[in-house]
Amino acid sequence: MDETEIKIVEDTREELQDFLGTAQEIEALDNKEKQERLDEIFALNEDQETQQDETPSEDSQNRQNQISERAGSRANSDVALAMQIADKVAADAAPDNPCYVVHGAKLLCSMGSREARLVVPMDHGILLKNHPQITADDSVSLTNVMCFGNCFSSDNPAMEQAAIDATNRYNQEKPQSFWGKVKSFFGVKPKVVDSASRELQALCICECRPCIPAGSIWQESNEKSLIKGSKTLIQPATLVCQYGGVIRIIDNGQDE
Repeated sequence: MDETEIKIVEDTREELQDFLGTAQEIEALDNKEKQERLDEIFALNEDQETQQDETPSEDSQNRQNQISERAGSRANSDVALAMQIADKVAADAAPDNPCYVVHGAKLLCSMGSREARLVVPMDHGILLKNHPQITADDSVSLTNVMCFGNCFSSDNPAMEQAAIDATNRYNQEKPQSFWGKVKSFFGVKPKVVDSASRELQALCICECRPCIPAGSIWQESNEKSLIKGSKTLIQPATLVCQYGGVIRIIDNGQDE
């Protein structure tokens, strides 16, 4: 394709599901309404249940451990539920047959709080249903792979700062004891911390900024179909964030 045929791409479609928001709404319901909503989300087809392998895979077990780590704290029950809702959405979105992926496709990260978009700032000269087609090389953080809202991974270095900020904010705002008031009267300020334990970090969330290692490409592509030497991207495809999140395509974007 001639370089003159490449066009700047714009995308204003923002209909993205917020898993943490949904989880928080459910947690606020009374027990009966909460159970009805959970049954609605996690209702399984009996045929699917019988086909499930009784022995969980290593990846499945690791994911369960991640969720259990969050579920162990009442303050994180909504995060654990958000992760479970996201997993259900990913399972339901798995295509029966591989599909080409286009600009505006929806993504889901196993450590993100909401869906995100897969985009190209300039098209590659090939359109599918009037949408620019995506290649396996379109994997650059915040250029192709957009933000997933909040990050739940304790491997994210920003998580420690989030834990530090939360601790210092708590120390500032918590009700003062008698001696605390005396200290305050004499100008003694609450303790300020500059580090946080791994356990405390696991109770926090931070802003998502996808960190895809340089040179990483989507791990599913059509080797027989090339666009300017790059393999075309197909669903299902996965990409791994440096902080441990597994990014999946849940909507190929063709019908947007």
